[in-house]
Amino acid sequence: MSIELIHLGSGGVMIAIEGAESWKNFKQLVQNGSGLYPDLPAEIKTFADEVTVGAALQDYKDDPKKIVTVADVEEAFKPT
Repeated sequence: MSIELIHLGSGGVMIAIEGAESWKNFKQLVQNGSGLYPDLPAEIKTFADEVTVGAALQDYKDDPKKIVTVADVEEAFKPT
């Protein structure tokens, strides 16, 4: 189990997570951190949604005040 930050030649970074426990810990870190700052940039809010629930729950760029309900999330993840 590990979480590693890999520096890319382009100046970017990539996060490598190995193991279910490390993934669970990373998701918890992202969820807790993103919940502390309601004025986060849209790209960080989207990233937090993708990490914690698997997809963006809303388009933060178009309507940052839109409320997402549990029913919205259940509908988005309903098997087809």
